[in-house]
Amino acid sequence: MKEDKSVELDAFVKDLSAKGIAMESIDEYLEEIVVDDYDSWKAPFDMWPYNIIRYMSGLEVEKPAYIVRIESENDIVEVLASARENGVCIIPVCGLSNVVGATLPSGKCVFLDVSRMNRILEFDPENRYVVVEAGVKIRELLEWLEAKGYTLTYRPQSEKLACVGGSIGTLGSGALSPRLGNIEDIVLWMEVVTPAGEVLTIGSKRNPRGIIQPGINMVYFGSEGGYGVITKVALRVVEKPETVIDIAFAMESFERAVEAARRIYSWEPPLLMRIQDKREAQLHYGLEKDVVIVQVGGPSRIAEAKAAWIRDLITQLGGTPREGLIEEWWKTRYNYSESMKMVLSAGLAFDTIDMAAYWRVLPRLHKRLIGELESMSGVSLAFSHASHFYINGGALYTTIVFERDPDLYWKIWEKAISVAINVGASIVHHHNIGVLREKWAFEEFEGSLKLAYLLKKALDPGATIRSGILGRVRFDE
Repeated sequence: MKEDKSVELDAFVKDLSAKGIAMESIDEYLEEIVVDDYDSWKAPFDMWPYNIIRYMSGLEVEKPAYIVRIESENDIVEVLASARENGVCIIPVCGLSNVVGATLPSGKCVFLDVSRMNRILEFDPENRYVVVEAGVKIRELLEWLEAKGYTLTYRPQSEKLACVGGSIGTLGSGALSPRLGNIEDIVLWMEVVTPAGEVLTIGSKRNPRGIIQPGINMVYFGSEGGYGVITKVALRVVEKPETVIDIAFAMESFERAVEAARRIYSWEPPLLMRIQDKREAQLHYGLEKDVVIVQVGGPSRIAEAKAAWIRDLITQLGGTPREGLIEEWWKTRYNYSESMKMVLSAGLAFDTIDMAAYWRVLPRLHKRLIGELESMSGVSLAFSHASHFYINGGALYTTIVFERDPDLYWKIWEKAISVAINVGASIVHHHNIGVLREKWAFEEFEGSLKLAYLLKKALDPGATIRSGILGRVRFDE
């Protein structure tokens, strides 16, 4: 199937209408596109900054032909069957909070919106899991669980918009990643509708390990919907901690802060740990120092012992205690819409670059990346934090504010990717590949992508689902 093959939508629309499945054309869906409200996204494309820049510059933005509103697993089966029969391509969506173009329509595709599949189906506090439909928003699920004394460890910044199914498809991560805070850490099993329309349970409903032989459920994490539509998911939950202790230190350098994280992660990780460079600390707190913020939790005696050990360790590395920083950080963490409005109203644009590296490389990546970006004409500001730590390294998350220019956008990414490759860092941590990183992905992930494409061709030979990098495979080659 060639990418430029004409797509006949009339028969598809007629077929779904006869089956009572709700769908809207883009003109019906939108009276006005709003691109500066992160809490209630109203645009027929995801939050990829490149699309926002193009739209606000009066340039064309790729949009789907229709949005199909499904309400059940059977609706999905029917939609995929009609799509296969009529040569229509499908892109599964929910909150549209993706920032790398994973839902960019390829040809005249149709969005399959699962957001109405948003029920909480089962809660088992003794065995610590909850079963939900894939369209449940993370924030709504968190509030439901916390009212019962439980919580999720998955806390993405996009939790107001992000859905469970989309989090799996884009390999989501959150602030509490040290303690089971990546989406792959908390999924026990899932149900999916394959591109061929078969409903499958992936994983075991009886095994507390979650991922179990043959481990095929892992292919859905980060697949950007390319292997099918996720409909139902079982998630691990935890009791809300009895005690939470906040720890914050100012550090003499980013390198010292990274060393503190490395030593802490030799043992039991905290709930939260974040290193903010001087620029980010100044924006958050008016403090011109690199900052380390940590939260530990659990039974009081355990939390207090952990906190004492961490304070001693950071003090030995030259840290100075600072009060009130974590409270301030939590207050401003979700002010994304306000930040968007402020930047966009000034005629500027911004993006965030997520990368990952081993401990030795992380400080070098930060220094080179900030230096290279700040030297670029048209870039107003660049600052970073490190988070999502592991026993052997962590992620660097860099925010850039720049002139609203599509060409400059790509120059920034060319520069950032070049720095990552040169210092030996990974070009991605949790925003996934999407259309954005497609041109560089093979340098780092060639073997994985070759296998991924083989599996895609086996599961979806007609390229019915076209989301993300898997949806852009040339099936005529």
